[in-house]
Amino acid sequence: MSDKKVILEDQAELTGVQASVMEEIHNHLVKAQSLIDVITSAIEAKNTDNKLGLASELNSMVAVYDELECALNDSEEVLDALNETVAVDEKNA
Repeated sequence: MSDKKVILEDQAELTGVQASVMEEIHNHLVKAQSLIDVITSAIEAKNTDNKLGLASELNSMVAVYDELECALNDSEEVLDALNETVAVDEKNA
């Protein structure tokens, strides 16, 4: 087996591990976003007349949701790049 092939296979394996970790991070972000959505919906349902005075807190939760959305998009871009690198390394090996 040529040195180049060994190096590319090792690199693909290491990048594959990174892609798996990024996929796990992505899944955690999706779960966190879903929890924020459920909690916000529950608070809004209990606070329909705004007697609880939670408008500021709800707005903060929306801001957190938006930040999670940005992180989710970034994680998707990184995951795509890692998967593309793995595919190229496997092809070249």
